[in-house]
Amino acid sequence: MAYLGAFIAIRGIPSINVLLLIFFALLFLRIAGMTNDNLADREIDSKNPRTRTRPLVTGAITVKEAKVLIAIGLIGFFISAFLVNRWAFLLSPIPAIVTMTYPYMKRFTAFANYQIATVQGLAVFSGAVASIGVNADSLFQVVRSVPWLFVIATILWAVGFDLYNHIPDRDFDKKMGLHSFAVLLGNKALAFAGLIN
Repeated sequence: MAYLGAFIAIRGIPSINVLLLIFFALLFLRIAGMTNDNLADREIDSKNPRTRTRPLVTGAITVKEAKVLIAIGLIGFFISAFLVNRWAFLLSPIPAIVTMTYPYMKRFTAFANYQIATVQGLAVFSGAVASIGVNADSLFQVVRSVPWLFVIATILWAVGFDLYNHIPDRDFDKKMGLHSFAVLLGNKALAFAGLIN
């Protein structure tokens, strides 16, 4: 999605340097985000048959090792954003914050599904910023060049995909007091996932 955002924003193909930095930025943020999610949910995951074999639950990775992975991921992400261009670095806290706070949102609101979907949309946004920001003179020029329709379409697709992914955990989430659209919508969740996709 990030590469598509990059291609659409400049109506062409960015330099190999930009493409590599997009790859590493997203790789590092994914490492940080997935590890943080597993760290935050390790107690919950230990009670869920679908997730009880995750490395932090089984002890294959320790809490300390997970925290080191998160730190490496975030540092790598910010360094990659810095190396892409100043606008990418300036805006880099947005995807980092949205990604890193997601695991805690499902304890409070069903809209956590929208937050994780927004992370997917921000991949498109970030790819666009990385490519257009190389030659942009202002933040306004960068933001104006983002393919917003594609960002929104990606978010809606990801909401449906994430909802579909949470349907098998609906009863477990309800029992644990976790919030999700799968719990909120009940038997209508599958139809809603198909509709929004």
